[in-house]
Amino acid sequence: LYIFNATVFPILHDDHWSVFVVAILDGYFVFLDSFFEEDHQYQKDVRDLVVNTKFLKAWDESIGIDWNFDEFVIHHAAVPKQDTKFFQKYDDGVFAMKFLELWDPRMNLMQKFSSGNIADIRVIYINDMIFSPHNSNKKGMDTISNHQAMV
Repeated sequence: LYIFNATVFPILHDDHWSVFVVAILDGYFVFLDSFFEEDHQYQKDVRDLVVNTKFLKAWDESIGIDWNFDEFVIHHAAVPKQDTKFFQKYDDGVFAMKFLELWDPRMNLMQKFSSGNIADIRVIYINDMIFSPHNSNKKGMDTISNHQAMV
């Protein structure tokens, strides 16, 4: 059984979702972004904010152990990208959820899904949430179960 030692964070910055991974034992930070490329100014700003400001501050306040984060390698994983031709504003959140679900440093996410799968993935996530045994709001379940599709 493979166990991956990392902490994975969903990131919301300027109304855009991405994922940030800290692989403590392996010595790297990984960014997974479905829209912005590594050299885009947005990505540079997020790297600086997340690594240098937010993460290091939280680490110092909660853990306080010197871990030589200045020696960590910053990596941008090859991940499926949003289709800019059929861009949907909130697809980045679905991509981020899928990254959180699947990400493993040994896995090629490009082979797992693409932008063409996002509409189906969205439906699966909605159904999973509505019909979860942990969902105490039965009204949503009843609405979906009793839906009469118009033909």
